[in-house]
Amino acid sequence: MILDDVVYGDVTILNILSAIFMLIFVIIASKILSLYTKRNLKDKIDKFHLNIINKTINYSLIFIGVFTILSTLGINLSGIMVAGGVTGVVIAFASQRMVSNLISGIFLIIERPIKIGQQVGIDGVFGTIEDITFLSTIIITYDGLYERIPNEKVFTSNILNYNYNKVRRFEYIIGIRYSDDAQKAIAIIKDTIDNHPLALVNPEPQIYVSELGDNSVNIMVRVWGTITEWFTIKSELLWTIKTNLEKAGIEIPFPQATVWLNNVNENINK
Repeated sequence: MILDDVVYGDVTILNILSAIFMLIFVIIASKILSLYTKRNLKDKIDKFHLNIINKTINYSLIFIGVFTILSTLGINLSGIMVAGGVTGVVIAFASQRMVSNLISGIFLIIERPIKIGQQVGIDGVFGTIEDITFLSTIIITYDGLYERIPNEKVFTSNILNYNYNKVRRFEYIIGIRYSDDAQKAIAIIKDTIDNHPLALVNPEPQIYVSELGDNSVNIMVRVWGTITEWFTIKSELLWTIKTNLEKAGIEIPFPQATVWLNNVNENINK
């Protein structure tokens, strides 16, 4: 039997105590080194690289500790390698997805399309990156839910990174009546945007008639803001534009329908 060849000699109480001591030592050392690294490097490197360094230290210590504990317990590591050769095909098949996630995680760390703290959309999941490990990416959704996505799926999916660029554009489609002056409406909208302190001048806003709709003349409004302020600008500008247009006598029309009745008098007489 292969398992019988793995252990040579009897395991004593001293061996077990030494293994327990080694396990405790590895855990404490890992915590101390992690804390030391955070304190000394937090002002020198970003959170993303600091997280990678801490994980590398933890995994390395665990790897060394496991092999040391196995030696302390009298387990022949060469025998384990032989046993691993016998069951290697089964293990490889079972861990195929894990290896794929690990490789994808390494490529994500190298390419860095996403970072911790960024707002992203991955495979239909939208939220903030909480953590990036070697096997999975953790997202806290905008509803406050915890979402764990395997790195293989992250790496092969289209990624929307809302924080990658320094600025972000948003747009409205504002409809006015056919009887209203479109050029006057455009001038009012432009003046409203220019007076907003957070709306960017460069890139400049775009305001133009985009469509002659069924019930309105539609004006496209595109405005740029910083990634930290764009939502504030978007929510404030829309209502201000509506108010300023109404003050100038320009209304946003409701959907209307014209109904034609044939032979009204004939039907009434009947």
